[in-house]
Amino acid sequence: MSPHLTDLQPELQLTIADALGPDYSGLHDDDVQPKYDGKGEYAPSRDSKIRDRDSESQKNILNWSCTSKYFRILLSPYVFKAVTLRNDEKSGASLDAIVKHSNLGNCVREVRFRGYAPGDARREDPAFGDTEHILPESVAYLLSNLRRFPRLETLSVEFDYDFEDFNEWEEEGVNPADGLDGVEDLEDVREKEGQEAWRALMLKVWEAVCMNDGPVVRKLVINRLYFKEVSHFTTPAFHKFLSNLEDFSLSVYGGDNGAGWHTNTCEVWSAFMAKLDDFFFNHLQCISSLTLKATEHGPIGLKGMNHAPLVLRKEHMPHLQSVYLEYMFLSPELRDFLVGHVSTLEEVHLRSCLAETDEGMAEGGLHWHELFTAISSAGPTRLRNFKVTQERPAPLPKNKHDCEKYDSTLEDEDEETVNAQMGQARKTVEDEGNRVWPHVTVDDKYGMLFEDEEENFLSFREGRDQEAFERLMRIAEGNAGGKEGLIDE
Repeated sequence: MSPHLTDLQPELQLTIADALGPDYSGLHDDDVQPKYDGKGEYAPSRDSKIRDRDSESQKNILNWSCTSKYFRILLSPYVFKAVTLRNDEKSGASLDAIVKHSNLGNCVREVRFRGYAPGDARREDPAFGDTEHILPESVAYLLSNLRRFPRLETLSVEFDYDFEDFNEWEEEGVNPADGLDGVEDLEDVREKEGQEAWRALMLKVWEAVCMNDGPVVRKLVINRLYFKEVSHFTTPAFHKFLSNLEDFSLSVYGGDNGAGWHTNTCEVWSAFMAKLDDFFFNHLQCISSLTLKATEHGPIGLKGMNHAPLVLRKEHMPHLQSVYLEYMFLSPELRDFLVGHVSTLEEVHLRSCLAETDEGMAEGGLHWHELFTAISSAGPTRLRNFKVTQERPAPLPKNKHDCEKYDSTLEDEDEETVNAQMGQARKTVEDEGNRVWPHVTVDDKYGMLFEDEEENFLSFREGRDQEAFERLMRIAEGNAGGKEGLIDE
């Protein structure tokens, strides 16, 4: 007779629980994440897929834990590994109950704060201006006493304001993607925080978090940071909190205003991105891991119209070992930051990063080979894993007619020969790992990104980007002893 699940050794039962956990295969390492699915509809993002798999896994574990008291105890470390805290009394009471139960409180490794505030186009909803009660005392107490979770490692913070609901958030300045209001000074910021609940909530949350004494978490995750300044970002208390972190992850909000204008067209967006060093990067003395994500609605890295600078510097984060960057333009600042950390860097992942070398909208953009060569020349003795992945592949011309747009010398070439050559080129991209390294231009009106097809074609034909990449890969592979899978399939 087959043994009952409860007859198995606890270690084996926990192995089964691990198997029920989320499967992230194909989400982190795939080189290309299609923008649209097979039906031509917008495909879910990688991050949303991860959240879906996390949710499904959590349901499996929760269902299993409800079958008996034995499994409820056994699976507690999985059920309560990450807990969500919202700015309402019910959520505060639930987490307070977990903390007061010593066994459950010890299971918590991550607290995920999710803040919400009401909005109304005409600001007639009294809750819009209710800054006093937007963060209940019970929730503020939990955020300011994170030591009550003895084994806590990570705090993640996200403000879930549905700025895509323009019926509620179209009032001037309420929707960050609208960008209608000008850049605020600190006095303006404090005034808004005293008048509008959604601004007050951001202030109160960070004030509460910074009331913790000494290191309380090793990792801070800030998701979808809105480009509206919080007055507490400039305080010594906030900077001290940052100085104790070992791992910092920041993703910034991106979108459009419903009529096509992207966030990178907003003056307030560019001004906010230029202050990220004052708010965060200048104070991360102890971190070894950095994640910084922008979006296709506002890549960071260059100066100019519809652009924002990258304010990472080589003197930042002296102990940095791992870097993940998403939607960054290749720039002298990016080059100098990576080169300045070659003595400590072990892993670098550039995802959906882009070259913009047409100086019509921004100056100083680098070619891919310039970035790779600079890193190689600096002698990265510890670098063992260097990834460059793209959300979607950059295209090559399909035939002689398309090629002639970018190279007039092909006009006299045999059409069949040129078409065959382009077919072979596409085959090397598909089968041999050669890349079409992506170059883009930024629309001067709406801020959207367009493929720079000419630069893609010419740089692919020259081969300098690919050669420089492979040279850097050989260095990294040598540092890793040939054991790491360094070149993405």
